Amino acid sequence: MKDRLPTRNYTAAGGVVVDANGQYVIVLVRPDRAGPDGGPEIRLPKGHVDPNEGRHQAAMREIREETGLQRLQLMAPLGQQTVEFNWKGYHYIREEYYFLLSASAGSEPHDPEEQFEPRWMPWEEALRQLTFEAERGWVRRARAAWQHVRGYAPPPIEEEEESPPADIDASPATDTAGRAQPDEEPPIDVDPEE
Repeated sequence: MKDRLPTRNYTAAGGVVVDANGQYVIVLVRPDRAGPDGGPEIRLPKGHVDPNEGRHQAAMREIREETGLQRLQLMAPLGQQTVEFNWKGYHYIREEYYFLLSASAGSEPHDPEEQFEPRWMPWEEALRQLTFEAERGWVRRARAAWQHVRGYAPPPIEEEEESPPADIDASPATDTAGRAQPDEEPPIDVDPEE
């Protein structure tokens, strides 16, 4: 029988940031970490919720730090998922909370974290480029929330694979117990020194 890995639990918050016109989504390219296709990992911004910090406050702080975008408007909560993964001798259980945010007109990344290259991408391209399906699920959910909050739809998304019918919640990939499937690569917000 194998020894169990010690478990570490934490909460993370992040978001899908859309430009003021609803045309583009910001993603983080991480050139020093390869995705499954061998290209750079491409993620949504997120990170730890600090003690005594609200989830939406943490999401806005992390997005500002990682993208360099400063003028953000919180538009809507997108939901929560639990992700479990093994990394550097520990089993992690991460509660993730995502939000829809809008960047002010003309916002451009300024002084983002060194490990990331923030890029504005059209919705469709972001869905193709994001490394993990769970994050593509958050972009689909954000698109529906944008339409609900703003009253108009962003540009249509033409995906190669079949999209779920409109009456089905396009939530991130989950297993039969309702937990999100784990990332195949290490998370962007785990400090190995924890």
